Amino acid sequence: MKSIRGILFDVDDTLYSHKQHRIPELTKYTIKKLKENGYILGMCTSRFPREFCSLPENIFDDFDLIIAGTGSIYIRDGKILHIEKINESDTQKYINYLDQQDSLYYLWTPVEGQPHFSSEPSENIKKHHLEWAKDCPTVQKWNKEALCNIVYYGANEKQIQEIIDLVGEKGLEIWGNNGHINPKNIDKAYGIKYFSKLYNLDLKEILCFGDGINDISMIKAAGMGVAVGNGKDELKKQADYICDPIENAGIYTFCVDHHLIDPIDPTIFFFDIDGTTFRNDIQASPESTISTIHALRKKGKKCCICTSRSSDEMIHLPKSFLNMFNAIIRLAGGHITIDGKDFYHEVNHDEVCQAIKYLDQNKIPYRYVTADEKSYLYNSTEFVRGLFKYQYGMIPPEKKYENEKVIHLQYYPYKESQNNDLDKIFMKSKVTHLNISHEITQENTDKGSAILKVAEYYGYNRENTVAFGDGENDITMLKNAQIGIAMGNACQQCLDVADYVTERIEDDGLYNACKHFKWIES
Repeated sequence: MKSIRGILFDVDDTLYSHKQHRIPELTKYTIKKLKENGYILGMCTSRFPREFCSLPENIFDDFDLIIAGTGSIYIRDGKILHIEKINESDTQKYINYLDQQDSLYYLWTPVEGQPHFSSEPSENIKKHHLEWAKDCPTVQKWNKEALCNIVYYGANEKQIQEIIDLVGEKGLEIWGNNGHINPKNIDKAYGIKYFSKLYNLDLKEILCFGDGINDISMIKAAGMGVAVGNGKDELKKQADYICDPIENAGIYTFCVDHHLIDPIDPTIFFFDIDGTTFRNDIQASPESTISTIHALRKKGKKCCICTSRSSDEMIHLPKSFLNMFNAIIRLAGGHITIDGKDFYHEVNHDEVCQAIKYLDQNKIPYRYVTADEKSYLYNSTEFVRGLFKYQYGMIPPEKKYENEKVIHLQYYPYKESQNNDLDKIFMKSKVTHLNISHEITQENTDKGSAILKVAEYYGYNRENTVAFGDGENDITMLKNAQIGIAMGNACQQCLDVADYVTERIEDDGLYNACKHFKWIES
């Protein structure tokens, strides 16, 4: 795409995911690389500057121009370059109408930027402003100030039509029962034209990403328009391309596929076992998983296991499966084996003793792993033994704790109050809450810290890493890796933090993800 010189992004649900409450890491990476590659970058949003505070502070670092208020306000290097205002007679007409509507709240924003409500707003409206702007505007009647925006709330169907007739479609944005009244003919298309003139770009040289109805004018005006996969159908019909949703590496993948940035070429891969590389229901790994790991190894990639299993709990795994990996992280970082070397991380002994005393007093089942890597159950129930048999093909022996040093503790409380009591004991240890159990490791030790230690051992940093997982204890691993990939069968917390979500393990998820990112041949 040699003809593209400038790129504009909508913000909400294009750059910023409201599902994940963050800008996905791969989107951040993409913006950084686009800037390094010399593209002029702009942000075009309906938000006003006061609403930027709910966004990450560094979101603006790589952008040359910020277009706010749907084309009303232009900001460069933190300074306002230009403000469009509503015509004076139009302003009077709009305010007169709104003041006559007893059921309507409205917010008016002068060109100076500090908005005001015309009357005391509802609690829901206040909550919205606290979420987006961290404060709520004061109540003040309009007094002939020049305005750049009016926002109305709670219009019924009759009022919406009256507002459309009064304002016209140009300069009006409607979402549900609410709407923005902007200066006439000022929209995101106006914004892209200002962007093109400011940086001496032809409109054909501009690429735009968006998701909403108010992005249609921008998409149509640009030389190339991309609708993100989570966007509105009306926008998709107008777009030149549709990329994957932002939560699934959509912008990154589009920019790689169209040669705007180079793909990430990771050197070290980390894989959870259960539900990621190994199916407990059939006690085997999918053939596609095995072939994928072999293909990665053949290309010189390091491949590592990262599991909460102990050595005892891995004895029924095929030797051929374990032999595929350069390093094995067991017990969520409690035991790491790299090139035949073993590294152990003990849990705080005093806290282990206190916790086990509590567990025994309350007959709570638990499994502990000693410093010599022996696994034991105590207070076990038929349910807990069944879990071990299903997941690991074995049941640890039943043995009362005898003051041994412990590198991993896992317990199965009956009620939330017991879990809360145990949390208060482990002040110097890492607690990871799982679905039906909870695991304890050394302070600051979990799957996330473990993968970075192994990467460092091999001379790599975070930017070289990829992690695959599906369970609650995989969350830190997915967050710490440069690219975190959740299996389709993953828990919701994994899906929320992942950079990419692939298919379920039984649907060749691991293979499909590696193929998608072009880490292996199709």
